[in-house]
Formats: sequence, C-alpha cells, structure tokens
Amino acid sequence: QFDSYSYRLNVNPNKNFAFQFSQGFIKSPEALEPETDIVRTTASMIHTKQLMHEKFISTSFVWGMNSSEEDKLNSFLVESNLKLKPVSIFIRYEFVQKDAHELQLPESFDHSAFNINAFTLGLNKVFLKRLKTDLSLGIQGTINFTDDDLKSIYGKNPMAGEVYLRIAPSAM
Repeated sequence: QFDSYSYRLNVNPNKNFAFQFSQGFIKSPEALEPETDIVRTTASMIHTKQLMHEKFISTSFVWGMNSSEEDKLNSFLVESNLKLKPVSIFIRYEFVQKDAHELQLPESFDHSAFNINAFTLGLNKVFLKRLKTDLSLGIQGTINFTDDDLKSIYGKNPMAGEVYLRIAPSAM
C-alpha cells in the first residue's frame, strides 16, 4: 500500500559542483514504533577539483534531519579526499544527534538528544588495477567525542582503527 513519498532536487551548475536537496515523508519506518512517522530531510554539496592527470581533491558537505512529533535529530558531515595516484588521503568530521531510545539506553536517561562527534583520518593505496577496477589496501583511525552524559558508558574519547581492502571502479 502506498503510504510514503519523497522528492529530490539536483543541480549541477558546472563540472566542479553538485547540489542536492531531498525529503522523504515516511509512515511508520520503525517496526518497534509503528505509530511514529518521520520526515527525513537531506541536503548536500560536493566540490571536485582536478589537479593533474588522475589527481584531484573532492570535498562533500552533507546535512540530514529526522523529524518526528517527539524529536528533530540532526546530522552533519564534512569529508575531503585527496587522490594522488595511487595514494588517497581522506579526512572526515561527523556530528550526529541520537536520542536515548535509539542508543538503547536505560530509562533513567531522559529522552533528549545526545551530541556525538567523530573525527577520522585515513589513507589507502591502489595496488592492483584490473578490468577498470581498483583493489586498494587502506588504514583509518577515528576518535569520538561523546556527550558528557554518555561518558560513563562509552568513555571519554572512544577510538577505533581499521585496516581494510577496498574494491572500487577505477577513476575515469
């Protein structure tokens, strides 16, 4: 049964910029909360600048909000990637608001939004190119800055590190 709808607007004013705005009006997206409807709104801007042959820098700004009768929870992301053949370096900052229910916290926590911030730095290197596909080996580290009320659960600044393999289309 048709009960939800969405729209998206895209504008690419030139080869370096892309803009997007979208909204989804979603009826009962969570099975555990069937009475809650969500309006999901997103906006983004991407800027890409060619430096030299197969070298470029790309930066994205992304915002999103889930809005219900109870909450308006925002998120924001800024990410920049520097591609230097065959190495890529990336940096990312993320801000996310989560409520106590979504974090599965005990009822002793109030229903207000908690602010979570994360900063990631990474590097990957293409070591195999076949059939217009790149196989890369990468490493990244993230440090999180949690809301003061969450430090007793998650710690002062939780950190994570990853080593990964990535399969992706080759740059055009």
